[in-house]
Amino acid sequence: YALDLAHKMIADLLGNSTISKEVIHSYSSGFKAITSWTSVESLQLAREVLGGQGLRLCNRIPMLLNHADLITTGEGDNTVLCQQVTKFLLAKYHATIKSAEPSNFKGELSYINHLTSQPPTTSLLGGNGGTDNSSVELNSIAFHQWLLEKREYILIKTLHSRLYGRMDDELIEPNTERWFSNWNQSLPLCKMITKANVDRLTQSFFLHKINQLASTFGSTDTNTITMLKNLCRLDTLFQIQKDLGFFINNGLLIGESKWIQLQDEITHLSRDISPHSHLLTEAFAIPNKFNPLQNSIE
Repeated sequence: YALDLAHKMIADLLGNSTISKEVIHSYSSGFKAITSWTSVESLQLAREVLGGQGLRLCNRIPMLLNHADLITTGEGDNTVLCQQVTKFLLAKYHATIKSAEPSNFKGELSYINHLTSQPPTTSLLGGNGGTDNSSVELNSIAFHQWLLEKREYILIKTLHSRLYGRMDDELIEPNTERWFSNWNQSLPLCKMITKANVDRLTQSFFLHKINQLASTFGSTDTNTITMLKNLCRLDTLFQIQKDLGFFINNGLLIGESKWIQLQDEITHLSRDISPHSHLLTEAFAIPNKFNPLQNSIE
């Protein structure tokens, strides 16, 4: 749901003259790479959930897996696309750092201006007189947003330091053999930056759409708004869980048994969403006019 919504919002931006082509290119490159990788992972999970009997009855999984695997290099190799996203973000970061206002980030990095050293509520981190993340705190969308923004910022800052910092007590000159050598050695970091960027944008797009729906239907359809918020929370927590080592290593999540609390919250959200699973999956069903079992397509 989160990635599908993000793709549709990016498509809507194509006709927006206020959005530059380089921004659209960064969006499309990052989401293509991460979505195609996610598709392969999701289809493998779906295949295992089906079991042997389910696979025999629903034999489109192998066909979809083959198709998804081809997409990982179709329309651009994913690793190359990640480099393009990272170069775009790195150029924006470097230009701001070298400008007359090194702390005034604009455009895609404007979120950095509002980043705080501590999350929205200090007790969220645990320690320092606070308490470990409670279920309520781990359920906070504002806290999720802070975590995603901090991760992307730290990763971009780390890459910038590698490429424009000092090596052997000498400044690294841009576009030199040493610079490109450092760049090639940083390709895993480029993929991490792209994933962090896509995760942050996915949540941002999701929340933007939820707010739009809430302003229109919020007073009459609170259940749908609540379910969509829970879907947003679930997706974000799942992405945080996949990179839990980074958040703990950088002090963004502190406290014993953090992984257990995170898993418990994911399980809790999944339980709340489960009663609506049929409606959620039906939203991706083949339209009747294209389904020969329902209507003639002639």
